[in-house]
Amino acid sequence: MGPDKKGEKVNFGAAPGSPGAVTSSGLFSKVALGWALLLMALGMALAAYLGVFKPVSERPGAWFSRSGALITVLSIYAERVLASLIPGLNNAVMKHVRWISVPRHISFWMIVLGTIVWGYGDLLFDARHSVG
Repeated sequence: MGPDKKGEKVNFGAAPGSPGAVTSSGLFSKVALGWALLLMALGMALAAYLGVFKPVSERPGAWFSRSGALITVLSIYAERVLASLIPGLNNAVMKHVRWISVPRHISFWMIVLGTIVWGYGDLLFDARHSVG
């Protein structure tokens, strides 16, 4: 059974009426939340790189490095939101639901990127801006 009217239970591999069954509106809202969290993480990294809201006393590289923590936390939260959909889906359906698996892969790499920025962002920032 595929997506029906808004809010109706959709059988994506779970027994109809079971706690694992996902509603079509719930599926869309969780995927949208996952994408929003990932975009917010990228936006915060870009804002920190550009020095938005940077305190006067803070070095730009250190400010960028701090954004790595936000990237990591928001990406982990996005992964958790998207992973919560998996119990309601079976493997046959997951192969065709790219709009769930793509942001999950992106969130993994955002977690890796956020961890690198968190640990080495000041060095990367300083190296980039000292060249030339």
